[in-house]
Amino acid sequence: MNDGIDFANSSQHPSTPSLIYITTYVNNKQMKILIDTGAQYSFINEKCLKLFNQFKYSAIGHQKFFMADGLTYFIVTGIIYLNITIGDVITSMPAFVTKNLCTNLILGMDYLTKYDLNIQPKKKSILFNFNDQQIVIPINTETISVDFPVKLSCSIKILPKSKQRIPITVNISTATLSFRPSSNFIQKTSIYVPHSILNIRNYST
Repeated sequence: MNDGIDFANSSQHPSTPSLIYITTYVNNKQMKILIDTGAQYSFINEKCLKLFNQFKYSAIGHQKFFMADGLTYFIVTGIIYLNITIGDVITSMPAFVTKNLCTNLILGMDYLTKYDLNIQPKKKSILFNFNDQQIVIPINTETISVDFPVKLSCSIKILPKSKQRIPITVNISTATLSFRPSSNFIQKTSIYVPHSILNIRNYST
């Protein structure tokens, strides 16, 4: 079985979110932002650039940017400098522009470390520390549905009438996702792949 694509979905229940989103202004445009403590850097989806009237952008040759698992990667095409509004403070951070991001914008550890963020799951909020000022931003609690492409970590051989667990990679570092095979995969193969729950750790499971 060669590398194919199916989908895992995060449909968050307000009381048990597996992914952390906040809503704020990025370059003066309101946007939902994914906070990912497992990502070393920040990334923005290339399609979001058309939302901004003015921005500082540096193009680079297409590069593969590998994640911590050594298998999952983003195709990076450039760097954009973002102004992100937190309360009444405007923060700044460069982000890698990528074609295959699962969401609009991911803020990684580069941003979280620079602005000393404290995630407070029980309070459903994030605490920002700016010198002697603290700003609390609520975590989005409404249901958010996001599809993440799922790929095989390696090619495998499945014998007839056999059952097998296979390693997969997803372009999100840590999450609990519901898995469903793509309709295209179902139509083209005779393999039964049940819906299931995936516990993603370090971009894989």
